Amino acid sequence: MQNVVGVTGLLTTAVIEKGERMLKSNQMVEFTPQQLHCITRRLTTEAPTYDASSGRPSSDIGHLFDFLCQVKKLKIRSLPGDVTSDTVVGTKGGFMFDLSLFKAVEFLALHEVDPALIRGVEGIQPQLKKLAVHFCSDPLQVSGYSMTLLTCSL
Repeated sequence: MQNVVGVTGLLTTAVIEKGERMLKSNQMVEFTPQQLHCITRRLTTEAPTYDASSGRPSSDIGHLFDFLCQVKKLKIRSLPGDVTSDTVVGTKGGFMFDLSLFKAVEFLALHEVDPALIRGVEGIQPQLKKLAVHFCSDPLQVSGYSMTLLTCSL
């Protein structure tokens, strides 16, 4: 759990420093499955969302959640060797994550991501206009959702 809090704290700091600028410029926001897994795990824990004793804004993950709800262009990219690594957050066989926080996402790009690890797609489907799948294990599993446009490269 300590790693999850650490990762979400770093992401919150990045959002505080760059988030508003990224949203205003409609910039593509990129996460790894591991980062999204940590966010998902953090949401399901009973740990407080803010540590008032620290006095640091980065301890308030509400900033991160507000940012995620506004992202319009999202890229999820696995890093080499990360797909089955269990050293970051103690999982086996991959990093399951939930996309339901991305309430405004219109473009989703998956790069070397196992679609079986993704949850919450039905929550983003109504506003999703474009889905790009690159080098994923089973692009047909993702394309089972009715999307306006699906680009695939294997």
